[in-house]
Amino acid sequence: MIYKTENFVTVLEEISASEETKAAFDRAVLAMNVGEAAEERKQLDQSQTAMDCANRLVREAAQQMIRYAHIPTERHILYLFNDAIPSHEGARRYLAEVIAFRKKPAR
Repeated sequence: MIYKTENFVTVLEEISASEETKAAFDRAVLAMNVGEAAEERKQLDQSQTAMDCANRLVREAAQQMIRYAHIPTERHILYLFNDAIPSHEGARRYLAEVIAFRKKPAR
């Protein structure tokens, strides 16, 4: 039961970090729309930091469940985390592309 509680805490932390990623990205877009470049950069950095944290936590949650994969009722939880990792990777790539695009000098 302890491992389930620890895993649940990790999942809640991951959800919190994912939500912070979205909120910071939204704030960056708002700053972009009003021409506040410094605030935009700050929020993109915060979004990147939160995204990195969420990615670390989803992987940590999956790793916590690996040792229980032999239990049929627990195997589906590991499957869900393994399914979430590619979506986190996709979101990280998208955010990296946005940040790289916004860093390009204006022509």
